[in-house]
Amino acid sequence: MNTFKMILKYWMKSKKDFILEVIYLLISTLFLVIVPMLIGRMIGGLDPNLSVLSNASDLIISFSLIL
Repeated sequence: MNTFKMILKYWMKSKKDFILEVIYLLISTLFLVIVPMLIGRMIGGLDPNLSVLSNASDLIISFSLIL
């Protein structure tokens, strides 16, 4: 039996654990890759002519919507 089949056999012993691990990996990918990109776009898209308070409120609202 090759290594790949052994790994699949081990993972498929507990389908619940396998599914939970896949969900965890997807959520961690979302927070580690996509959210920083969105925050960078939000910060880069701010109008420099507006006050700091206005920019901060826009960021807080956008951040709360992401969460």
